Amino acid sequence: MDQLLTEDINHRLNIFIKFLNNSWQTMQPLFDSDKTGSLQIDWLQANWEMIVEGAFPANEFILESYGDGADCNGASSRVLYPNRLPTHRITVAGSNGEAVYDVLGRQKLDTSDEPIIFDRFVGFDRKSWYFEKPIFTHFLGEYLGDTVVVLWADVKATLEG
Repeated sequence: MDQLLTEDINHRLNIFIKFLNNSWQTMQPLFDSDKTGSLQIDWLQANWEMIVEGAFPANEFILESYGDGADCNGASSRVLYPNRLPTHRITVAGSNGEAVYDVLGRQKLDTSDEPIIFDRFVGFDRKSWYFEKPIFTHFLGEYLGDTVVVLWADVKATLEG
């Protein structure tokens, strides 16, 4: 994949993390009062589409849904353009080709041949578990069929299509 495209997706993902960390506290009362449970996932997906996916020319790079996707458009997990189908997904590997540490499974992952499939950003408490609340320092992904949680600072993302 083009180096500029790789730099751009990593830049956009870092902006998205900052956005989540800065706006979550404002949104939390609305999430808590939502009886359907859809507001949070719709909000996440809509902002994902605008901030991360919106960086690319329309229809060239349609990303897989963020986390659980949205509920607002029936069978589609998208918010803005519900009829668009994904063309790319985000995969993640160690920044310098090094193994990364899965804090969930407490093991090192060799991502040199098999990258992690990105799902969503999460916080992590070393005493408990991951959670979808600030501070978003880790990400949830899939590695060889297993759910993993890895520190975002240790990785680099690429687009796979």
